Amino acid sequence: LEGSPFFATASRDKSIRIWNKANWSLVKEISSPKFAAHIHSVNSLYWMQFMETLFSCGDDGIIYGWKLNIENDTK
Repeated sequence: LEGSPFFATASRDKSIRIWNKANWSLVKEISSPKFAAHIHSVNSLYWMQFMETLFSCGDDGIIYGWKLNIENDTK
């Protein structure tokens, strides 16, 4: 996530994880059922910095746009 102290990973377990670059700690997990999220593997992530939006696409054929407010979020 360019311009932030975080990075994101996509997973075959249907989740997106946000990590702290400094200490590699997990900051947030985006997955069902807590969020309306992918129901199959997440294959790609794209960070659009000027929109502050993380886009994800997966085997379910859906593209999601995630507005992240990580500093104030918990898992």
